[in-house]
Amino acid sequence: MLKSQSMPYSGKLPTAEDEIVVQESFLDSLGYSTELGQTIKIPFSDGMNHDFRLTGILNVKTGDIGRYTAIISKELVKQQYGNNTVIDYYLGLKDAQNMSEEDATEYADTLAKQLHIPDDNVIVRSTYFNVKSENSGSEMLFYFVIGFVTFIGSGIVIYSIFYISVASNIRNYGQLRTIGTTKRQIKKMVYREGKLLAAAGISIGLIIGNVIGYFLIPEGWYWLTSLCVTIACGLFAFTMVMLFIHTPVKKAAAVSPMEALRYSDYKGKSKESSALYRKITPASLAKMNLSRQKTKSILTIFSLAFGGVLVVLISTILVSYDGVAEARGEEFSKGEFNINLNANQSFDTAKVSLTKLQQKNMLNDNFVKTIEAIDGVTGIKRWYYTDAEYRVNGISEDWIQGFSQDEQSDLEKNLIKGTADYDELIADNGIILLQERADLNGMDVALGDTVEVDYENVSGDIMTKTYTVKGIVSDYNYTGFDKCFTLPEQLINEGTGMDCTGTISVITDNDKFDTIETSLNQLIDKNSDLVMDTIEESVNYYNRNQQLV
Repeated sequence: MLKSQSMPYSGKLPTAEDEIVVQESFLDSLGYSTELGQTIKIPFSDGMNHDFRLTGILNVKTGDIGRYTAIISKELVKQQYGNNTVIDYYLGLKDAQNMSEEDATEYADTLAKQLHIPDDNVIVRSTYFNVKSENSGSEMLFYFVIGFVTFIGSGIVIYSIFYISVASNIRNYGQLRTIGTTKRQIKKMVYREGKLLAAAGISIGLIIGNVIGYFLIPEGWYWLTSLCVTIACGLFAFTMVMLFIHTPVKKAAAVSPMEALRYSDYKGKSKESSALYRKITPASLAKMNLSRQKTKSILTIFSLAFGGVLVVLISTILVSYDGVAEARGEEFSKGEFNINLNANQSFDTAKVSLTKLQQKNMLNDNFVKTIEAIDGVTGIKRWYYTDAEYRVNGISEDWIQGFSQDEQSDLEKNLIKGTADYDELIADNGIILLQERADLNGMDVALGDTVEVDYENVSGDIMTKTYTVKGIVSDYNYTGFDKCFTLPEQLINEGTGMDCTGTISVITDNDKFDTIETSLNQLIDKNSDLVMDTIEESVNYYNRNQQLV
């Protein structure tokens, strides 16, 4: 199961109550080494530290942004929860690589009926199919560009090598012509040289390429796909060699015996010098040699320049990457810490009701004042959203967000049509469509369309509010996962009858980052309904992903 979920581990899985397997990054955050068999203390939400013996380490890098994965034994689960534990079963389907998502879902539903499992308890995870779809579509243009650049670069190098080879052997070809070798035989000889070099070089290259590809991502290496691509690449590369050596072959075959005898690399014009002597330096000799055969020199220089341009270009892209800028463009548009209600923050909390957590009013004014009192905190920013269900044009979806008046300018910068005026939307009971996200969900919504939203209020009753689409925005910088609609926070709070804050961003003095992080951790440590992300962890995550590339 762990292998199917891309969660490899070293050591052994826990069997006793006091044994545990954790991520290496979790050990770093707790201040422990990676030595197996050591005893580590882990703070639980009840405020107690529990001792565990480390039996294994999860080699998982994702999910390191303030949240970590640990595996405990079945014995400890029984001790903590008795026989009332909810158990998830993971089923892997044979030949899944040849299935569509619809086929997998249909099979899962059929299996569930046979095992008398309710539909609500069956989930077909679409991650695999999404990745498969993305790889076959959106990234193909990128691969095409890389392939085209490689094609041009390889062609220039191949042409240069054979042009230089032919030029260096002109006298030899002329000597062969004097003993009766025909033009056709010369062509055949040069082509055979090209084929022999291509057969050796392409074969070695394909073998090395497959080996590197396998060791980069062993789990993603599929032999049938690799075989097909290997054959296609081999034929393509061989054809490319034959294409680019055509001109040098014609040049070799066109040489007559008399031309070969008179042939000289030097192609410049003779010129009498009035000087009794000329200064001989490495630079003057190099210049003289380059001018002997301009075509050869130009090809050589162009080949080196093309390779240099590629190296510098790629290196510049990688070195100039800014993880801070990406973090600011994603989760941390404001502040250095995000305190979130622990709903939909991970796969494990995907079914946690955000509304139920918001009903507890944990992110209230007193909580905010406590944060603002921490030395080094310069401000906070509230982000509003809730898991209400909405309906528009026959489509039903969950999750909706609200915006405060200070976000109006960001919305207006990306306004496509209509209005994003905060007060005007409140007066007209208006809502804004976020076009980019709506397109991803296949939603066709226009100005004037009606959106019905079902809110669950503090009493647990469902209240339906109707809004009119008054504005359409391409997208804007919002902390949290993207949603299709946003409306003034006053309207979303009135709809639920409570504060719909889902995340609080804490804006700080960077010089006091560590002390503020400690204080915030102490503030939320005993509340499992709150989790915190830091910009430092987010930057490390993005930088690590870029380093892999």
